[in-house]
Amino acid sequence: MTSIAFSPDGRSLISGSKNGTVQMWDVETRQPIGKAMSAGQESDPISSVAYSPDGRTIASGTSKYDKVWLWDAATRQPTAQMAGHQDDVTSVAFSADGKTLASGDLGGRLWLWDIMTRQPIDQMAGHQDDVTSVAFSPDGKTLASSSIDGTVRLWPGPVAWREQLCAKLSANISHQNWDEWISPDNNYVKVCPGLTVLDDDHQR
Repeated sequence: MTSIAFSPDGRSLISGSKNGTVQMWDVETRQPIGKAMSAGQESDPISSVAYSPDGRTIASGTSKYDKVWLWDAATRQPTAQMAGHQDDVTSVAFSADGKTLASGDLGGRLWLWDIMTRQPIDQMAGHQDDVTSVAFSPDGKTLASSSIDGTVRLWPGPVAWREQLCAKLSANISHQNWDEWISPDNNYVKVCPGLTVLDDDHQR
């Protein structure tokens, strides 16, 4: 086993392994729940696992081919593969609101991912060696990372990132831009609640 994490209600446990599978366990009976989760031919060694705060989503990082996977906790099926890391993923962690996932890699970099769009929000570099662990503060304003270089670094989290971004904008992107830049398959998200939507005011 390479990584373990409790579900938010404490009733189940997930574990990742070098054979590329994620297994769910019943804490009370100590027995596995269903078959191990596998992405088929894409089953690379699992380096880290995490439950979303609502218990509906499981994230796993792979120590080969640099991928982050999302799984449906109910069906135990993969729902998304998020690629971008150029080095092995070493750690994954959800923000307290479940909207953002952080991942660290052997290249000393951290990535922030939007769970709804499955797209990267930001990439951060600063460590001089492998990132070993990532964690969010309870309010989501700070992301912490540790590294083999002997340092612990603090970074602006997704809440702080949104606040900084919205302070510089005059409006949210249009629905048309959302479809072009994000995906027409994902529901529109008003990232800055206090700002208007461009197409609502100018295109409709």
